[in-house]
Amino acid sequence: MADITMCTQTLCPNAGHCYRAQATPSIWQSMQTFDYTVSTRGVECEHYLPMYRVTMEPNTRLTRREP
Repeated sequence: MADITMCTQTLCPNAGHCYRAQATPSIWQSMQTFDYTVSTRGVECEHYLPMYRVTMEPNTRLTRREP
């Protein structure tokens, strides 16, 4: 796991797709309850980390590029 402070805010609307809430904790993990607000622009949190997915087409061959 990366060295991040995880979020314990499970009621946040972004918790389902925020890396701070979804990451697997390690033994020495730091945790914090970050504040969020809901406004007309949506959910706002200074500490939101979106989860990214890398997708590839089936049978895609990975090649190494020489510098």
